[in-house]
Amino acid sequence: VDFRVEAEHFSDHLPVSFQLEVVRGAENRSNPLLPRLAWREDCSDDYRGRLGWLVGDGSSQHDIEHRADQLVGYIKTAACYSPEACSRPKEYRQPWFDAQCEKMRKRVFALLQASRENDSALTLKVYYKARDDYKDTCRLKSQEFHEGIIRDLRSCKSSCDFWKLVKHFTKRSCRIIGNIGISAWVTHFSSLLNPLSEWEPIYYAEPLNECSLQDADFSMGELKGVLSTLKNGKAPGEDRIPYEYYKGAPDTFLV
Repeated sequence: VDFRVEAEHFSDHLPVSFQLEVVRGAENRSNPLLPRLAWREDCSDDYRGRLGWLVGDGSSQHDIEHRADQLVGYIKTAACYSPEACSRPKEYRQPWFDAQCEKMRKRVFALLQASRENDSALTLKVYYKARDDYKDTCRLKSQEFHEGIIRDLRSCKSSCDFWKLVKHFTKRSCRIIGNIGISAWVTHFSSLLNPLSEWEPIYYAEPLNECSLQDADFSMGELKGVLSTLKNGKAPGEDRIPYEYYKGAPDTFLV
């Protein structure tokens, strides 16, 4: 609706002020956050090769927004591609629950169903024995897992490793906070852009300073240096793509 460049005394970069027209009825509407795209280190080579093939085979978009959407689509397509040798393992709710526990659990339910169908005392006895063995196995694995976490806590050397271990004991809940209206956002950021002040704005234009080193395009080494400092497991964007997918991307994608 409106777009102008402000001359503010607290900034040397002339902040941009713009107004957006919002459709009525979207005051308290919020979209659910997409699940984070899982990353597997053992599939990094397959992902890198697949992504390089997609970038080289696809046609490049000239529009910046379409190009960004195209690159995000390449990442998601390459991530979903998983050969048989690199299939995703099954994830369980409990970290100590493994394939052995699942196998015993299926056997317990199969014996329970069989005892209900044939009404046999022998089958019911076998079911009770399998159920007790299953519970004992789960209890033992849970105890061994938590004892291992305690040993790792005693020997951890960094704060990063410490908080990773602490997460096993904390209950995490994912909830979407959508009770902030658009008008509240407008008021909040308007107050940040134009705070009340008694000082008069000072109009000053610095002389033109040119530096070939600073004005030059950043190199591939500089880009990879920035990517190497990003934390793993973080997906701040709405596309929910973690930083590992950019760290593991080929040079043809980063260019």
